[in-house]
Amino acid sequence: MMPHDPNAMKTKTASPAGPITPAAASTEQAAPAPPGLSAPPGATAVWYAIRRRWLTILVLGLGLGSLGAAAAWYIMPAKYTATATLRLNPQSPRGVNETSEDYTNLRSYLAGWVKSDPVLDATLKKQEVGDLSEIKAQGEGRVAWMKSAALVDDKTGLQVLRLSLSGDQPDEMAKVVNEWAATCDSLYTASEEAKIKERIKQVLKNYQDGTTHLRNKKNELQARRDLLGLKDPLTLGKELDSTQDLLKTPQSQRLLLELDLAKSESELSILNERIKAPEKLTVSETAVEEALNKEMKDDNLTKAQLEGLVKDQADLAELQRRLIPADRENGPGVGQLRDRISLIQNLVTQKKEVQRPGMERQLRAKALDDLVNEAAKTKGHIEGDKNQLLTLGKKISELESQVANLRAGGQTAGKSNGDVDGLQAEVNALDAEVKKSGEELASLDSSLPVTPRLTVTEAAAPPMSPASDKRIKAAGGAFLGLFGLVFLGVVATEFRTRRVYKSEDVSQGLGLPLMGTVPALSAKVRATAPVAGDQSMGPMIESMDGIRTRLLHAGRSETLRVVMVASAVSGEGKTTLASHLAASLARGGRRTLLVDGDLRNPAAHKLFGMAAGPGFSELLRGEVEPGQVVQNTPLENLSLLAAGACDHQALQALAQEGILRNVFDELKEQYDFLIVDVSPILPVADALLIGEHADAVLLSVLRNVSRLPAVHAAQQRLASLGIRVLGAVVIGEGMEAYGQVRYPTKAPQAPAQ
Repeated sequence: MMPHDPNAMKTKTASPAGPITPAAASTEQAAPAPPGLSAPPGATAVWYAIRRRWLTILVLGLGLGSLGAAAAWYIMPAKYTATATLRLNPQSPRGVNETSEDYTNLRSYLAGWVKSDPVLDATLKKQEVGDLSEIKAQGEGRVAWMKSAALVDDKTGLQVLRLSLSGDQPDEMAKVVNEWAATCDSLYTASEEAKIKERIKQVLKNYQDGTTHLRNKKNELQARRDLLGLKDPLTLGKELDSTQDLLKTPQSQRLLLELDLAKSESELSILNERIKAPEKLTVSETAVEEALNKEMKDDNLTKAQLEGLVKDQADLAELQRRLIPADRENGPGVGQLRDRISLIQNLVTQKKEVQRPGMERQLRAKALDDLVNEAAKTKGHIEGDKNQLLTLGKKISELESQVANLRAGGQTAGKSNGDVDGLQAEVNALDAEVKKSGEELASLDSSLPVTPRLTVTEAAAPPMSPASDKRIKAAGGAFLGLFGLVFLGVVATEFRTRRVYKSEDVSQGLGLPLMGTVPALSAKVRATAPVAGDQSMGPMIESMDGIRTRLLHAGRSETLRVVMVASAVSGEGKTTLASHLAASLARGGRRTLLVDGDLRNPAAHKLFGMAAGPGFSELLRGEVEPGQVVQNTPLENLSLLAAGACDHQALQALAQEGILRNVFDELKEQYDFLIVDVSPILPVADALLIGEHADAVLLSVLRNVSRLPAVHAAQQRLASLGIRVLGAVVIGEGMEAYGQVRYPTKAPQAPAQ
């Protein structure tokens, strides 16, 4: 056992949250700030800040921007705007079916038409409009003034046009807008009515000409048919339809008879098979028993015996009822009656057994006779079905012949009388045109008088408060300005945190050697132990093997057997880095021990699914030997020394002379490498105390989480104690950092051992 008496050891003093000595603190302050802590923000830093704080920028910018826009809105003056609403009827007054695209195009056309010079001029020429003071003030340029002051909104709704006019006099603006809307209504209605009347003239002429032409063609067609002695195709069609309807009934009857015939033939086949094998006929025991009972009742001797049996049973029951309970079983006369009843029952049973074989033969013969009768009946039913099928077949053939003759007659007329078919086609086309013209004419007549397509649904009222484009522009400027300030403020604040966004921030910004990068890890991978043969890690394994190679290269010139993996603060991936680095060394054939030196918050045992103790804490207290607490992992050459049960004595042992060194010396005799996962450097002094006994330190830096000032402070604290920092490993690099080239393994795989 190693000594563990705290009173017998010389204790070092260390501050848990700061530099170890005042001299180290002065060294930190005297060192010049690296570029990563003093460089001004660049485009890349701004972009990373936006990516991280976009939600804060959006919420805060929208809130303050909205408040600024509201303030600007109430500060800026504006003119009065009166608005009237016109409704565009979706139904065309001319009875024309408009598509949605036609309706949309019409609405766009009207949005420009209502501001056209003819409409505005007609509005301004009205006396009630021309006498208004604001209109008089415009002089000869009043049309141009109204066109610039007016606004048409066709985006409010599919059936809505909003007419607006801005000016200094609210009452006069309301009057002008109302007269403008009324002018649009009357002018467009008059235009539509004139178009409808012109269309009626054209359609009426087409209808009259078409009717005359149709009548002449019909007469010509009928004369040609009379000359050739042809039936009217309509008459042929009706006869064909009637005959086909008559054909459906016998066809349906034939189908049902065929199904019934197939069923009867199947039943007859089954019956014949049973008749051919009478030995397979079975008679139920119940039927045999019933037949025997019936025959015995018909036999006088047996009948008398059965009647005597019933009488004796009744006498026995009556006798037992009269006797006391004690004598009911063996009383006077009871035994004699019981013997007589048993004798009769035996005689009846013996007689049944004698007659049973004969009765079974009789019943089997009767069953065979029943099968023969049923087969004959089924055969007669089959013959009847066949006769009916013959009769229906003749009837169906006659009707099918009639249908074929009717169809052949129509085809013959079509083939040999092409002129008749051509005339018929012309008559059909003319008839369709005349009907179409008649329908359109009726629709046009019904549309008069025209229902206004544009109607005023909401008249303009004198505006109670002013409105102006300047207010909108001012509000927009205030919104954009405040949003910009919020953007700059959040970006600047985020930049001041100096987070690590890429590996160059560590290597170039802090001058810290970069031992490698690790790809971004999912939660599943972070919680998975690095088991041999697991190919799901992908680039993770390759990146760790690269870090292992650099570590071994550095160890050629100096002894590097105890490697401490640390981070500035918690949550920066040090445990993941330590476990996977240890696994990589083990894969390379090195006997490796992963030591969980984070006594306050151990996690390595969870990664491998092993026991939390006993472990490192018990070794520090001298309670166990190393061989008793080291656990083997599923990966060959990799062992785990869990943290164990931490207490004040274990933490104090880290600072006591000789204990930790003795532990490491004894472990190094059994392993090539000790990978020590320790507590964060800045919050507590545990990592600094362990680092004094380590050959080198690897700093774990988590992209988008770690901060350059904290990483630099951790580096300085290690340097102040003369602890060598081998370099940093950046965790969380995107896949683009590994390039686009893939190098798949195509070599034949060795068989599993």
